[in-house]
Amino acid sequence: MRSPLLLCLGAALLLPAKAAPTDEALNAQFADEIEDIMIDYCFDCHGDGIAKGDVTLDQYEDVAAMRADRSFWKSVRHHLHQQIMPPRDELQPTAEERETLIRWIDDSVFSVDPNNPEPGRITARRLNISEYRYTIKDLLGVDISPEDILPPDDSGYGFDQNGDVLSLSPSHLEKFHKLAVLSLEKTYEDEPPTFQTHTFSHKRFRGAGDTVAGARRLLSAGTTQLQLDLPTGRYDFEVYAFADQAGDETPQVDLLIDGEVAGSFEIKSKSQRPQSFVIPGELSRTGATLGLRFNNDYFGGPEDDRNVYFKRLVIYGPFGGPPPEPTKNFSRIFKEQRADQSDTNYISDTLQAFARRAFRRPVTKDEVQKYVRLAESALPISPNLPAAMRPALEAILISPHFLFRELDLLSASGSGERELIPELVLASRISYFLTGSQPDDELLALAEKGELRQNLDAQIERILAEEETSIRFADTFFHQWLQTRNIKVVHPDKRRFRHYHKTGLEGRFAWETTLFYRSLIWNDRPLTDLVNARYTFADDRLAEFYGLPKPGTGREFVKVEIPEDSNRRGVLTQGSVLTITSNPDRTSPVKRGLWVLENILDTPPPPAPPNVPSLETKQAHADATIREQLDLHREDPSCASCHELMDGIGFAFESFTGIGEWRDSYGEKPIDTSGAFASGEAFNSAVELSDLIIETHLDEFKHCVAVKMLTFALGRGTDYYDAPALEEIVKAADEGGLTTKAYVKAVINSLPFQYYRK
Repeated sequence: MRSPLLLCLGAALLLPAKAAPTDEALNAQFADEIEDIMIDYCFDCHGDGIAKGDVTLDQYEDVAAMRADRSFWKSVRHHLHQQIMPPRDELQPTAEERETLIRWIDDSVFSVDPNNPEPGRITARRLNISEYRYTIKDLLGVDISPEDILPPDDSGYGFDQNGDVLSLSPSHLEKFHKLAVLSLEKTYEDEPPTFQTHTFSHKRFRGAGDTVAGARRLLSAGTTQLQLDLPTGRYDFEVYAFADQAGDETPQVDLLIDGEVAGSFEIKSKSQRPQSFVIPGELSRTGATLGLRFNNDYFGGPEDDRNVYFKRLVIYGPFGGPPPEPTKNFSRIFKEQRADQSDTNYISDTLQAFARRAFRRPVTKDEVQKYVRLAESALPISPNLPAAMRPALEAILISPHFLFRELDLLSASGSGERELIPELVLASRISYFLTGSQPDDELLALAEKGELRQNLDAQIERILAEEETSIRFADTFFHQWLQTRNIKVVHPDKRRFRHYHKTGLEGRFAWETTLFYRSLIWNDRPLTDLVNARYTFADDRLAEFYGLPKPGTGREFVKVEIPEDSNRRGVLTQGSVLTITSNPDRTSPVKRGLWVLENILDTPPPPAPPNVPSLETKQAHADATIREQLDLHREDPSCASCHELMDGIGFAFESFTGIGEWRDSYGEKPIDTSGAFASGEAFNSAVELSDLIIETHLDEFKHCVAVKMLTFALGRGTDYYDAPALEEIVKAADEGGLTTKAYVKAVINSLPFQYYRK
């Protein structure tokens, strides 16, 4: 049966609901109520022929005309909601008037038909760099680095798997072909040879002798030996040796296997350049002992001493026995050919099975015929069937059906009807959302049988329980959402922050945050821990840097509890976040405040207006603090409204340097870390800010997580018509404890994830 959440969502969105206001009613409300509010607070600058900032609010005849210009009204609504407009030095509407105006805009421009919810359009998109790497790893078992060949992926809405930015140029296709060749080369390297080569240096020998001049030396008659761990069978044993010649005879050596003589040789060379001696022999047991016995020692004085030196031993084999078992990676593609199976049938079956996994769906024999023909054309010049199939495998790996996700949805009729996505598409969507890779065999098999939706919760639980999933999800979703992967590309000033570079803080910051993200999944922790957790992960050096008790584990990272009186909470005060939100040579309250608004509260300010001077060009005085410089910056009315949103939050972090180290003052000047939200709540430190986010802005945080995760899952930005689905996601996640798992289940069960427009 379908997931309970999906059924509830379907009931909420697909059954008749209270009708939205008609255009006639909305136009009447404008004339009766809204116009007066706009006249009082807006039209002095944006109406009656005045268009300050090229913004005119009275140019629309009715709500239908407004609806045709949604992007403009989205900006108007944002400015009103963020209290950016009207400017602070102008007459302000009451909270009730502002809410009335915002509600009327929502009903007029951004209303959603509850009887016909919109899942959004599907954009077929190619695999991004990380998805390609993980897919190849799961498909072929080899690990490659596509970032060394492909150009970096662009980002949209904060994530690099957004369909609008993942283009495929001819240059891309050429590089994907190069990657296909490279991936298969690594796979074919694992093809088991008919025999193997094992090399043992002189250091592996024990018993008689000593080590001199890079060789095992025997000064007198005796045996040096080596314990082997090779399968039974016939082998060739190649000994590299030289000798000191003395007396009338050349040195005589026996090769022993478990004490029995397998063969003998004499060393005639008079130089220290080793000779090669090959002796065939047979190992009758796996743990056999191989010995080299010097038989005819001679000593006629210090200048007349016969000695032998063994440089190395090389063993080839086994010969004539059964071939070794194929390696795991090679066996992913090539199974054993049955006695009654023709070469053509073997090629067809092999390529069909491979294409099914590569295309993430069943393929027909007719569909795979072009690849079979390509393999058959290579048969006359290929030493074996796997080699003949290599060009066909390359072709599969550069097919649009491999490189693109959800390509099959584009072949729909275009009728505009809303339908559930096919289960095979659902399997891929779930897998790439959670693992960044293709569906595994269990997920794909359920989808092929049409049984995935009725087993959905169990499959989500299974996939999230796998350690590799949590690693990939943390490294792709969390690091992109919170921008902490940028720690690898920021470069604090080497003179001002010398210890950052000397003590390896970049790597420590990155690993601390990575372990923190992964622990949220492993331990099913609420995502509010991102804001106010009183624990982190550190080794001794990082704990000392933070002023926390050392765990006493040296360089090993372990969970560290943060004391009640500490100045750190969650990721907001971790070194990675504080470093990426700073300038190379100083802190940036603007960047830090913007980071909180964008990534924790999902209320980013609008872009800065053009031609705004930088902070450095408007100095208050030579030794002005950053707060004093920003106070001067905000004197410009075009800067003030947005900076009041960002700076008030960013100042809370000023006691942390540009690399997150605690400080009490700017030299002799005390640091003022007081600030306030645009809504008025004041705080005096980063810890108080964290507490306030949870106490008074928790709804914004919960909504932010829903927006970020749905954006990541769908590969598109959210829009006004996603509002009902986002509300349902937040509600379901809240009931599930706000954990990663609760959000994941809510997103997967949401209408935009489950449905599409034909």
